[in-house]
Amino acid sequence: MTSENAIAATSVDATYASLWRFGASLSQSELVPAHYQGKPANCFIAVDFARHMGLPVLAVMRGTHVVKGKLGFAAEFVIARINSSGKFDEPVSYDESGTPGEDDYRVRAGAPIKGKMFWGPWVTWAMVVAEGWASNPKYKSMPDVMMPYRAATFFGRRYAPETLFGMQTVEELEDLDAAGQLPRDVQAESAADAINAELEAASEPEGDAERSEEDAHVDALAEQDEDMRVWAQGEAS
Repeated sequence: MTSENAIAATSVDATYASLWRFGASLSQSELVPAHYQGKPANCFIAVDFARHMGLPVLAVMRGTHVVKGKLGFAAEFVIARINSSGKFDEPVSYDESGTPGEDDYRVRAGAPIKGKMFWGPWVTWAMVVAEGWASNPKYKSMPDVMMPYRAATFFGRRYAPETLFGMQTVEELEDLDAAGQLPRDVQAESAADAINAELEAASEPEGDAERSEEDAHVDALAEQDEDMRVWAQGEAS
């Protein structure tokens, strides 16, 4: 390994070590969503996502949920990402026809680029039934919410795939689960729980041990993130 590569590797290691410590500290907060509390490994992933997205960590945490051990973006979060991507002249809009809850209801999502309208695929009730999504009771209780969510996700996946980072939405995961196509990976979840427990224990203070440069760096990162913490407290009140 060349000296340049060694320096780069050391820098990457230091960055991820700092991100992990920051995530571990967030896992101890009551302000983060329940599925992140006490789970430093999960928080580390959220912190890394936020870093790449250029978003506050809490925004990413609140926009993600776990369905049978699989992480997904909430549809509202995806729509917000599409609207703020800068690719489109206007926010996502919907073209609907028929009556929600009836067989003739259909919806598609679209947005203009330089004055030209681009539409995603139609989401129809026939599609909902054929794909097995109708097993999710939400499609019967609020079809005019679930079907537009699906339409917006289709649109984003086609015209702004970078906003989804290759992730599925929570609604997609719930639909797969309702259709019996999302088996729970108990072994993977157990391993993840074990890792979280181990990391949580490792994050406990070790008395009067000498503080490292890495600890000082994490403190500086936490101070820089004070504005985010104040915002989070305001949101929670």
